[in-house]
Amino acid sequence: MPTFNYRALDHRGAKTSGHVSADSERLAREILRKRELTPLAISLATRSREHGNKKGALSLRLFRSKVAMLDLMMFTRQLATLMGSGMPLEQSLRLMTENTERRNLTGAIAQIRTMITEGFSLANALERASLVFPLDYIATIAAGEESGKLPQVLNRLADDLEQQTKARQSLSSALIYPVMLVIVCLVIVAVLMVSVVPRVTRVFEEQDQELPRLTTIMISISNFLTLYGIYMLWALALALLLFLLMMRREEFRYKVHKWLIELPVMGYWIRIGNSIRWARSLGILLASGVPLLQALRLACNGVQNLHLRAQLRMVSDRVREGSSLARALKDYQCMPQFLIQMVASGESSADLDAMLIRASDYYNQTLRMTIESALKIFEPMLILIMGGLVLMIVLSVLLPIFGINQLIQ
Repeated sequence: MPTFNYRALDHRGAKTSGHVSADSERLAREILRKRELTPLAISLATRSREHGNKKGALSLRLFRSKVAMLDLMMFTRQLATLMGSGMPLEQSLRLMTENTERRNLTGAIAQIRTMITEGFSLANALERASLVFPLDYIATIAAGEESGKLPQVLNRLADDLEQQTKARQSLSSALIYPVMLVIVCLVIVAVLMVSVVPRVTRVFEEQDQELPRLTTIMISISNFLTLYGIYMLWALALALLLFLLMMRREEFRYKVHKWLIELPVMGYWIRIGNSIRWARSLGILLASGVPLLQALRLACNGVQNLHLRAQLRMVSDRVREGSSLARALKDYQCMPQFLIQMVASGESSADLDAMLIRASDYYNQTLRMTIESALKIFEPMLILIMGGLVLMIVLSVLLPIFGINQLIQ
């Protein structure tokens, strides 16, 4: 009969651990409940079997869809509100299942509730759910359960997710107008060059009149777009498709990410964006009671740039060897200087989690203000550029007309 190691809470809320023999994990949980123990984590005592289970869980995780940011925020806020009012976890999940309108999220919540009634902890249920929840999110939930402060941890996570959602929505709203303006202007210019310019200028060519230089250039561009424009679009689409296929390869994606991070201006802001997510995730994990080394490993998963992620993993290795986090970050220069100084201050004052969250808030506000300022400058510049292109097309048509009028007079 297999032997399971367990960590649980007794009827007084004190932590206890040990091992129990049972035919399955579910039976092991039932035995613990009969002993008036609330299981937090159960695992097979055999290392090889445990490793196989983790590997199998990881392979299954690759075939599940990730939970959307908005759905994750709604799930966390509702659960935090219900549990904060004193409602038990299982009852809170039941109410959420009845009131959630999104089908995929409803199914996942119902599955989580079923596992909770079978004796799984919330963190284990999230890890086995039909939707993929972020690893740092699950680790934070597990820390909240072990510390007995799950409602407070859920509130902290909900606040963080709401801030992230608002930032993304604000950025998307700010980009809608410039993107639509670019698309409309490009369509107008393409229609003028392919349809209008050839019809108008054909009249001047038939009169065997010497055309102005600007008109000749526009006619040449128009003829080129008319003959090869469709092929250019196909080539662009195929190049984009090939690039997207290549981006699925981790080696190629790593090279692209490294090239992006080394760009003069864009690279700096890419580094800032990844630093915001890493610092906030690490701060929340530490504040929830997750050990530093585990928190560093989990926080790396939120870094989108593969080059920065690799550097942060080396930072984690240095910390494991005994180095301070600030020293390791300074040696690899993978984070902004202000963030490194905040980390050093947090380590010296034993307030690292708060310093990380403050640094994240500072850079988040700086990034938002920079984007807003850049868009305010970009929009009038785009209007001027597109207006200039349309003006050149109009002048290429009007200049020959002015020449004809002068000949007539």
